[in-house]
Amino acid sequence: MIAIRMDRAFEEPANQPGRYLDAQGNLMEKRVINDEGMNGVYRNSEGLEKGAVWGKPTKWVSLSAEKDGEKITVAIVDHKDNPGYPAYSHARGYRLFSTNNLGAQAFNENAPLLKLVLTRGQSTTFRHLMLVKTNGFVTDDEMNQIFANFNK
Repeated sequence: MIAIRMDRAFEEPANQPGRYLDAQGNLMEKRVINDEGMNGVYRNSEGLEKGAVWGKPTKWVSLSAEKDGEKITVAIVDHKDNPGYPAYSHARGYRLFSTNNLGAQAFNENAPLLKLVLTRGQSTTFRHLMLVKTNGFVTDDEMNQIFANFNK
């Protein structure tokens, strides 16, 4: 629904070997990623961090990293009046930063089906707040206040 591809600094460091197929189709496990400079950390309003954020419904999701000595946070805040609120985070360690109000069942097969039908001439509006903060990371308390202000 709304997505940003982030700079490499925002990628989560690979702490485990990757699984790859070689030229003959044999499965190999080895660490092949140079994760120098990668230090991204995802967080959400439910207190989850890193890979645990993916596929979870949340009021807000943030991604923080240090790049060239500067602490930066980027966040997506959902609005309570959006169809499908709260949105599901499609936040992957490989720098994809996204939220989706319409795809709950893609993340959780037990989620209720959202059926949004618009007839000819009808429209709907989705509201999201995109936040970019430099010179320091945004705290959970600050994010919760930003969410509250956006949802007044």
